[in-house]
Amino acid sequence: MHLKCGALFKAEMLFKKMSTKNTVTWNSIIFGYANHGYTIKAIELFNEMTEKGCEPDHLTFTAVLTACCHAGMVDVRQRIFLLMSEEHGIEPRLEHYACLVDLIG
Repeated sequence: MHLKCGALFKAEMLFKKMSTKNTVTWNSIIFGYANHGYTIKAIELFNEMTEKGCEPDHLTFTAVLTACCHAGMVDVRQRIFLLMSEEHGIEPRLEHYACLVDLIG
């Protein structure tokens, strides 16, 4: 709710206080920052998620690719796209390709 309303820092404070985090909670915070244009923060959270051993899913990659689109980060987008299929074994879906087309356009 805080993320939808743009209260990103309050949402992050609550996120940090959570005793257990799962893919859903990570996706929520990453999408929140991505949708509000905080690309670097969204990518940092993605990196933190994977470092802490939480396995990303197709929605996680949609969020990170969305963040890259907002900032025009072609090189980072390419690295993330390769990570998705090569390292995590997630087959790209329509929404992933849509992010690529959006970024190229």
